[in-house]
Amino acid sequence: MRLRKCERCIAALSLIWFVFGITFTIMLLMSASQDKQETIDAVMRYEKNSLLAVNTSQEAIRKESPKQSAGATEYVKVYAEEKNELYTSVAVPGERWPAPDYDIHAFYYIWYGNPTLNGKYLHWNHQYLPHWDGKMAVQWPTGFHIPPDDIGSNFYPELGLYSSANVSTIREHMIQLRTAGIGVISVSWYPPDQADGQGESTDYLIPRILDVANQYSIKVCLHIEPYKGRSASSLSTMLQYIFHNYGNHAAFYRRKHRGRELPLFYIYDSYNVKKQEWVRLFKPDGDLSIRNTKLDGIYIGLLVEQKHQEELISSGFDGYYTYFASDGFTHGSKGQNWKELSQQAVANDVFFIPSVGPGYIDDRIRPWNKINTQLRKDGNYYELKFRLAIEAAPRIISITSFNEWHEGTQIEKAVPKKTKFYKYEDYLPNQSDFYLLLTRKWIHKFKRHKG
Repeated sequence: MRLRKCERCIAALSLIWFVFGITFTIMLLMSASQDKQETIDAVMRYEKNSLLAVNTSQEAIRKESPKQSAGATEYVKVYAEEKNELYTSVAVPGERWPAPDYDIHAFYYIWYGNPTLNGKYLHWNHQYLPHWDGKMAVQWPTGFHIPPDDIGSNFYPELGLYSSANVSTIREHMIQLRTAGIGVISVSWYPPDQADGQGESTDYLIPRILDVANQYSIKVCLHIEPYKGRSASSLSTMLQYIFHNYGNHAAFYRRKHRGRELPLFYIYDSYNVKKQEWVRLFKPDGDLSIRNTKLDGIYIGLLVEQKHQEELISSGFDGYYTYFASDGFTHGSKGQNWKELSQQAVANDVFFIPSVGPGYIDDRIRPWNKINTQLRKDGNYYELKFRLAIEAAPRIISITSFNEWHEGTQIEKAVPKKTKFYKYEDYLPNQSDFYLLLTRKWIHKFKRHKG
């Protein structure tokens, strides 16, 4: 009996000491984490306001495009469900990055999806695109890739097969962009009820991208894709939509040009629209002219062939970019032509924006296109393109790309991966952030060259 009483006393004392220890530990942790908690509280307030803003934005989209309402509703649901993840994804206070360079623009794609957030894989299962010659096409694979081990890319992302709607993914992307020193992302954009052939509409994600980018002092411009029915008239309508929904956001990129703060737009495959159409929109005397209106901006067309330079200038564009990362694939993508293209841009008071890329390989979606492969050569290819771009003395340099995985132009972190189907390319012997750090190096050189 006494032994049992003693045991009870010991147990009671042990419990008291245990409670005291826990209490003391909690007090220490609360004191040590005060700064972190202040940051978390700030983000919680931000997310409350952001969620309200996204609901408002989605309502505007539903009014503009009924077809998008289901996706937009699901998106807002995901936004709310991710709140716990948001708070644990905040950058550590005092994180040191180079200042963002707003003269460096990286092409950014938000078309990726996975079963967790989208109900299925989007783009990671990219189709094998057929050769244009039917006789040649029969030699190559057909159908779609089958993730997660088999994806439409020669590289495999360190983040796994992410959804572009996932806020923690967007945050990680912004951290990687800031690590590199990039100040602007040019987001691939289709109207609310349209998408590319491999995915679904993504316009409803733009508010999220803007909100998160703003937290990291990154600006956002739009890369206008060749959507169905693109013309002077339809683009005028789409610009009204863009300016109304996104134009006043703090992260919506603007730069001073001819005495005004104007947004910048890249227009992909601009040559597919007739010159007469662009004149209507971009010339001051055009019947749909946006010049000196609330829709005015810096409109940059794609230069593929040499003749496009004169066509773009005479059409009223504010400049031209080259996009393609495979040197020599087009006249514009050949680095040796950039000095001349830059000089002619200066002579005509327009922008020349060369596009540099770390390499190019797309034979996981175009198995017949090996002729345009450009191996990375341990970063040497990227460095050569950056050097040629800087020597051309442009005002802006664009990067193809941050995350176009299908064409192997990404600078986003990638990891080695081998499956029974395929051995993916990687950045070895370098680390996964190798191309981010290489980008930072050359942005520094670009800044020094500009003075």
